[in-house]
Amino acid sequence: VGAGGGVVVSCFDRVTLALVHDAAAAVPLGWLLHSRGGPLTGERCRRVVDAAVRAGFAALHPPADACGAELVEQAHAAGPAGNTWTANAPAEMVRLAEVGVDAIITDVPDVCRQVLSRRS
Repeated sequence: VGAGGGVVVSCFDRVTLALVHDAAAAVPLGWLLHSRGGPLTGERCRRVVDAAVRAGFAALHPPADACGAELVEQAHAAGPAGNTWTANAPAEMVRLAEVGVDAIITDVPDVCRQVLSRRS
């Protein structure tokens, strides 16, 4: 597989991500997390980040409602990028930018670009 230039293969299933790694070790992997209501904090947050590091994932992708400063800070300290999905409301985009996410997955990239450019 000759992927390059910002490609990240993302999936909810860690076994599938391991298979992708076996087939194309150079391709960065992102682990999509399911929402469980509210930000990932405390022990749950540490377990998720630790599992991502052990698996060698380049990024964690929590849903917007589970993404908070604690998760992003722990991910950054351990290595993986902290991205989030799917944020379509401008206020949510601003909140996520303020907690330090590396990327926002959205259905409205034009809106996201406008909202974030106003912050600079």
